[in-house]
Amino acid sequence: MQIFDPPPPMPPPPSRGRLPRLPGLPLPAFARRPLTWVIAGEALITGAFLITALHLLSASVPATAGAEVALPATAAPSLPPPDVAGLLPKGAPASPAPRPGLGAGGKFLGGLLSGLNSDQASFEHAEWSALQALSGAIRAYIEGVMLPAVEKAAHGAAASRAP
Repeated sequence: MQIFDPPPPMPPPPSRGRLPRLPGLPLPAFARRPLTWVIAGEALITGAFLITALHLLSASVPATAGAEVALPATAAPSLPPPDVAGLLPKGAPASPAPRPGLGAGGKFLGGLLSGLNSDQASFEHAEWSALQALSGAIRAYIEGVMLPAVEKAAHGAAASRAP
């Protein structure tokens, strides 16, 4: 007496490296490769990020199209401007006042540029050191981990083919 029916047999697993065929949907050769689907997925994710960024950017910038502000018309001043020459002390030498904003003197700009050059040089030195450390770490990983694994796999494949 059997209470349960045995489960149906499992279908055979698909061959390695190939996608199972879908009935009624023939795929071209490029669509069967996994790299195609990885690239398509990355393109979709990048597009979604781009759309989200544009949406957030447009939401943060206020819309000003068509919103013109008209300034009220003011009447012409009826009083002449005040005479400031009488307010200056008598006998004070007329020295040129410093201009507002960034100083344009040679010493000032030279000091700024030398400081900028030294900062740039230290940044480039740090960048070069980081690049050298990274390339050394990559080389050590390839020589210590990747090459032995590849050589082991190559020797194992060659040994299995030998009669």
